[in-house]
Amino acid sequence: MAPETQPPDPSRVRIVSREDLHHIEERFDPKTRKHLYTVFYLFTDDDDECWTGKLERRAENISLAHLESALRRVPDDQIYPAMPVKPLMALIVAPKTPPDDSETGKFHTARPTLVLDDTDDAKLKEQNQQQQQQILLREAIVCQQLVQYPHPNMIRYHGVRTRRGRITGLVFDRHPHSLWEYLQLGLMPDTDKFMSQLESGVARLHRLGLAHNNIKPENVVVSNGGDRAVLVNFGNCLPWGKKLPVLYSGSGGQNLSTKDNDIKGLRQLRSWLENPGDPFR
Repeated sequence: MAPETQPPDPSRVRIVSREDLHHIEERFDPKTRKHLYTVFYLFTDDDDECWTGKLERRAENISLAHLESALRRVPDDQIYPAMPVKPLMALIVAPKTPPDDSETGKFHTARPTLVLDDTDDAKLKEQNQQQQQQILLREAIVCQQLVQYPHPNMIRYHGVRTRRGRITGLVFDRHPHSLWEYLQLGLMPDTDKFMSQLESGVARLHRLGLAHNNIKPENVVVSNGGDRAVLVNFGNCLPWGKKLPVLYSGSGGQNLSTKDNDIKGLRQLRSWLENPGDPFR
């Protein structure tokens, strides 16, 4: 008789490779630069569970078994915003597969950005959790607004991904590389062409009374043919004059949404493309 298959342990998550992780980061003492611990998290593809962990080991010394034993499930209500039920807040729900007119034929699901703080302050933790949820919900609302004004240099948005009555991610076209990754591969775009395209996309935002507030190489992707720059990540995109989230800062460290943030970000991006060996600042 064949042995019975054991049901999966709901308190554990299976890790096949490090690529299963969405993020891993080492933390150091700001004064001594001594390694303190390594934090990491992942989202499961099938049921959108979020798992986080922390180990007092260097990242290169962490095995898959270490990862599995350290990961703990984050309750949905601590990370995912509830799906709005008010008619005026009805959000587009993304289809399960890319539509026929999708440029790339592939989806990218943007997940919440976790704040992996090491605080015992319960109030601060709760504030961070609430703000994480607000950022994701607000980005969904902004992206839905932008759907009405499509632009070739702004990422195509397909809608929210939902599980268990909550928004677990935002679904976009998937492009192969960020601008940062593109240059790391030794490829170089036409700087004038790319900047003209991005300036056109940003001008569209400004005509709508919005600012992106976070223009940097990681928030630009390169199209499949390598001939088009596409602006992504609208988590900081707000009407002018609105306060940016405490968890984040806009281009140049500003704390208000302004056109100047984008103008400065575009100027910094051009300088970086013209001198890719220099750090982006």
